[in-house]
Amino acid sequence: MALDNRQLDYLNTDYSTQTGITVQKFVCPITLNDDPNAELCDGHILNQGIKKASRATVIQRKDVDNYFGHTIEPDLVKMLNIPISTKQELIRKARNLRITAPSGEKMETFFSNTEAGWRFQQINLFNPDGITMISPFLKTGRLENKYYKDLEVEFTMTVTNSAIIGSLLKSSYLALFRMLGYRWVLDASGDRVRRALAAFYRDKADKEQSINYFAEFDGSISVLFNDTRNDMGDTLEDGSLFFHYVEGDQETGLLFAVTCLFRVNDRTLSVTLPCYQKKGYYLVAYQYYQALLKDRSVCQNVYFVRFDKERFNISTTPLRLHYKEKQLSIDEGSSP
Repeated sequence: MALDNRQLDYLNTDYSTQTGITVQKFVCPITLNDDPNAELCDGHILNQGIKKASRATVIQRKDVDNYFGHTIEPDLVKMLNIPISTKQELIRKARNLRITAPSGEKMETFFSNTEAGWRFQQINLFNPDGITMISPFLKTGRLENKYYKDLEVEFTMTVTNSAIIGSLLKSSYLALFRMLGYRWVLDASGDRVRRALAAFYRDKADKEQSINYFAEFDGSISVLFNDTRNDMGDTLEDGSLFFHYVEGDQETGLLFAVTCLFRVNDRTLSVTLPCYQKKGYYLVAYQYYQALLKDRSVCQNVYFVRFDKERFNISTTPLRLHYKEKQLSIDEGSSP
């Protein structure tokens, strides 16, 4: 993918405007390093492995983008694609595949090269069209060499919760960077998110260690469940956001959180990040943000927002939101 030089020029100018520092090549929004030898890319904000999602990009350091792409984002892709994957696709990504023989015996399987065939029996699993899906080896037991119909197949698929959090944290952070530039990156709230992402990359952590970096953002992700609200929008496609206020409304209250909306695989994910507006109130706003992640029912006013032509257009009427076990719904009659 060719680099968007216009976006690069805009971001470099924006950084210099915000800091007074001349950019050598590009200041990474995650590491804040400006390495003249770094390779850049137009990185997908949402991993391109997700079947149905925005393909919006933003300039990134290629090594940083790739690191997240091979450590924690595969778990996000796997989880989001499950609802619209075929049985064949699911089985190919499965672990602990077991087959129940006609006798009732549970037979473990594994995958290997053809050299395992001298010791273990290899079988073919067919789809309804008679096409071979996978050919595992039987770790235990043997089957008579014939065609079996409707054998029971069991498997497990696992994902790491903190890897999901870290992946969507990165996507939301970069979505706001694409929208607001370095004023978001250098803002105290943006920097709080950035430092968690930067530390994960700097320490060359893996998904098993990701909980050490993203635990403070646990509770930030919800799935929007409203069949009649598919028009809610997408942060990457039309600038849709939620602003969260306490101690008043959008005019008098304290802004303490912003929620990005991502339409993926026919459902909407909401990812809530810390935010503040009143000078000197960052710590107070962040305390409210922490309280929200622990208890989504805390008293707040949430407004639908559309970012357009460098402006936030905030609805005058708050939404009526209901959270239940990481699911979010909106009452009818409270549309923006």
